[in-house]
Amino acid sequence: LISSGDTMRYLPQIFKLFRLYHFTEGRSIFMKKYMSFEEFIADYNKTPEWFNMLCDTQSIQEFSSLYKLVVNMVLLSTDLEDNDIYIQKKAINPNTDKPYDHTRYSIAKKGLLKIMSAADARLILSNVEIDRDAQTVSGTSTMQYHDPSGQWRYITKTKTVDLIKKTKNGSTYEDPSAPEKAESGAQMRCIRDAFNIKNNYSLEQLQKPFVVVYPKLNDMDPDVKKMAIINSLAPTQLLYGRAPSDRLLLDGADIDGKDGGQK
Repeated sequence: LISSGDTMRYLPQIFKLFRLYHFTEGRSIFMKKYMSFEEFIADYNKTPEWFNMLCDTQSIQEFSSLYKLVVNMVLLSTDLEDNDIYIQKKAINPNTDKPYDHTRYSIAKKGLLKIMSAADARLILSNVEIDRDAQTVSGTSTMQYHDPSGQWRYITKTKTVDLIKKTKNGSTYEDPSAPEKAESGAQMRCIRDAFNIKNNYSLEQLQKPFVVVYPKLNDMDPDVKKMAIINSLAPTQLLYGRAPSDRLLLDGADIDGKDGGQK
């Protein structure tokens, strides 16, 4: 139990298989460890308003026994000095096409990288091009992230920024940070689009955990164990050939030493 005031900002940033109850009046938080994905999804279906779910729950409920589901929760700091979020001054209410009547916030680079890490996603390619004729800099980034089927998906995004900046007296100069801004902007677009992160949130919404769910190989499954052993033996087999025990493994004997039905 953690209670009162600003203690939320001192909570660990990533919770794994935890349930969070947030009561804004008392600022109290109770956390319960989930023992399975099924337990989590049962609670989520009852009270989805307690979570910021970043994936389609329907697409992840049917999967092979070769995989297990990993559930990670990210609790962003709502203290602006921690740089997880920032005030979004350009937020427009889609219902009225006018600015909101309350302060809205966007997730900053630091917060987005926490979500990416929790989702086991990876930035695998970045490229920056300077167009001096157009006086722009374009950054392109590619990120891989988990598909509900257990495979990898890839997303590529581009961000273009101005190369030239003006001073107050009207003179111009090349912005030395333009390449970094372009590259970082492209990377953040990958994260936002891959995990359906909204452009802005209310403070109350940001006080709920962001939930990412992804499949990974189930190391308790016999077939997965068998493949892991075979892969670990591959370098030795290249040098010395396959041992009799390895041939049994490949021919169907299970990893606990049983004959797999062979006589």
